Amino acid sequence: MRYLSTLCTPGVHEVEIRAHFKENALYTGDAPVFEKPLYLLAFVNRSGSNLLAEYLRMTPHLRGFREQLIFSTVKQFCTNNSISDFPSYLHAISKAAQDMGQAYGLKASWDQILMLYRFGVFNMYPAVRVIHIQREDILGQAVSYQIALQTKQWTSEHKATGTQDCRFDADQISQIIGSVIDGNHLIAQVCTILDLPRVTVSYENLVAEPGKVIRELAPFTEQDLSKWKPKAPKISKQTSSLNEQFRQEYLNYARGALQPD
Repeated sequence: MRYLSTLCTPGVHEVEIRAHFKENALYTGDAPVFEKPLYLLAFVNRSGSNLLAEYLRMTPHLRGFREQLIFSTVKQFCTNNSISDFPSYLHAISKAAQDMGQAYGLKASWDQILMLYRFGVFNMYPAVRVIHIQREDILGQAVSYQIALQTKQWTSEHKATGTQDCRFDADQISQIIGSVIDGNHLIAQVCTILDLPRVTVSYENLVAEPGKVIRELAPFTEQDLSKWKPKAPKISKQTSSLNEQFRQEYLNYARGALQPD
């Protein structure tokens, strides 16, 4: 992959938001306008970001961590609230956190992080920090994504359209695995190039020991979490016998592909 040329190419969210606001997409000031750092929850699809976001919102000084950088979400909110520039959008969605003296977070893919950088948004904050969640079981992640694409059940709170018609597609799973690997690599490279502090979180560790994992983030999020304990999350792990069936089918397919002719 020619990763630098990839990073230089705006993603769909950046293209659409810039087209909507034109020059008003940019922050042109030379000093921060927020008192607290901006936290970016960096993710690729089905990495467990919604679970991590829920736990982060449970802590005393963090709010947000929702998918508020999707172009359709931005345009709809700004149209409904008569907002004519992107910096004002950020003010609007984080107002409650600001009023409470809390730092705000946004979920962001690698291309959305770059969108914020190119829009000058980083200059609005005293610091920008990245919490990057990854799954160790990338095959399980890819299988989960293929199923979700068909059921439209993106979290356990969403109603599935049914799994009986889900179709196993080995080539698609292979493509998803490659996309996950590339996405996580690009997040890391973006943070390196832009000199953004980045801490990684293992989804598997988060599921096993959420209190321990979030408390380990305390220095990074500037919180005292020594006595903090998580509540039971509203969303739960999504898995079923279908996940295991697809996993085994893919393993058989991949092992067969690795055999010499």
